[in-house]
Amino acid sequence: VVGGVLSFEDAIAVVVASAAAAFDLPIGGMLTVLCSESEARAVAADDVSVAAVHADNIVVLSGTTDAVEASRIRLEAAGVVTMPVASDRAFHSAMVDPIASKLEQQLSSFTLNAPQRRIVSSISGDDLTPVQAKDPGYWARILSRPVRFADALRRLGSPEDYILVEVGPGTGLTALALVHPEARTTLPVAALPSGGTDRLALSEVQNAVAHCWLHGASDQISTAKSAPRVPLPTYCFERERHWLEPVGMPPEDQGSSSDSLRAAISRMQAEASDSPGLSQRLGVLKALIEQQIVVMRSQLKAIEVAEGEIPFQERDVPDRG
Repeated sequence: VVGGVLSFEDAIAVVVASAAAAFDLPIGGMLTVLCSESEARAVAADDVSVAAVHADNIVVLSGTTDAVEASRIRLEAAGVVTMPVASDRAFHSAMVDPIASKLEQQLSSFTLNAPQRRIVSSISGDDLTPVQAKDPGYWARILSRPVRFADALRRLGSPEDYILVEVGPGTGLTALALVHPEARTTLPVAALPSGGTDRLALSEVQNAVAHCWLHGASDQISTAKSAPRVPLPTYCFERERHWLEPVGMPPEDQGSSSDSLRAAISRMQAEASDSPGLSQRLGVLKALIEQQIVVMRSQLKAIEVAEGEIPFQERDVPDRG
């Protein structure tokens, strides 16, 4: 819809038809494995498909329940960390082909247009061509082909050229984007809350818009003409700092706490070198901690700006003119 390929009404009809057809699929399963695509294909059962490649070492497998379980046993025996996906259907696998053909027939009755703005294909990881956009079979194949998220993210180019906004409920793609070091230059943001939370959707959308503005997209954000004007004081704010200063630490603790945490995990990895599975789990933990450090530093900088510690005009805002 955003790219202009389908009208809003037709897109809703396609989503409803796809969701309804999914109930006709046989029971299956999906499994996240922390290894490369080639390693996963070499060890997994023959009738298991690669459903997604989120990063160089994060792959999702899909297939029958028995085949996925057999693959899990083989991979864990080889020292690969695995995590089940909460799904009782084998999406993005050959098991979806029957409903893909039905969806292709339905798409043939809709008007498909060439993209009006750039779209990166999740099938090829490359720019979507006008021929692909107008092909009903292409859109139907998305259901059964691997999602090449890592390739698509790399295809976007330099992180300075884009801002990542997850348009949909939750932060699944936002978390996956943080795995890629190149995407951390401008932290990705989710535009809608996850299901089961008490956060208001409007607040999340406003936060995402503010995030985009902060990172230089002010010329692409339109202001609602009906928005009420808020009177502000005509004099400078008299700021008074209310911030807890750090208490003096013993000499041995004066270093960076994040560096100490990294060092501790590295020592644990070295001690667990004779246990590949444990060592790999510690590596994943270290990567997750690195992501959280990046997020917290960004949040801390935003707080410092709000508190007046960093002058507004001195923030690192890319020039997108």
